[in-house]
Amino acid sequence: MRSRLFSLSTAIAALAFLCWMFVAGKSPTHENRIESIVSGILRTEPQLIVAVELAAGDKHANFTKSDAVWHDVATQTALSWERQEALNEAVKFMYTAPPVRVLSPEATAGVDAKNYGLDPPQFRVRLVSKNGDQFTASFGNIGNDGVLQYMTVAGSAETYLMSGFVGQAWREFVSSSLTQIGERERK
Repeated sequence: MRSRLFSLSTAIAALAFLCWMFVAGKSPTHENRIESIVSGILRTEPQLIVAVELAAGDKHANFTKSDAVWHDVATQTALSWERQEALNEAVKFMYTAPPVRVLSPEATAGVDAKNYGLDPPQFRVRLVSKNGDQFTASFGNIGNDGVLQYMTVAGSAETYLMSGFVGQAWREFVSSSLTQIGERERK
């Protein structure tokens, strides 16, 4: 009997606390939550990107977004759901992932860009926003650690070492896009 009474009074107290929190307008907070800070290379919010151009060697692919759906410009078809997600994720990584290391022009002055795989780059990504702002990133080799990837941004003299997941997301999307172009050209 006592345990039932204790359980009932505990439940009533918890319900009263929740009602008070609701009326007071504050939800319970947890001190261990950390607010996300956007610190990526891309300063334009991902949802404002409306065009993506990819280039690797002599192959190019272009994509445009309308009504939140990405389309292949060459075929005028919407990308599959998986490719939509892959492209959205790659753009988002450019916005949220900061460089692991920034190499100043002085630090790279004595080193040939070919050593970083940046002359010519492995592949190039150009993002265009709704208002026409453009952001172009050139991806080079994966670093000696096997994880980080060299990258430069048009208009900046610095060389960036980006987390491997950023380069991997773009590398996979570029590879699948250019494979599809090769298949279309063979037909």
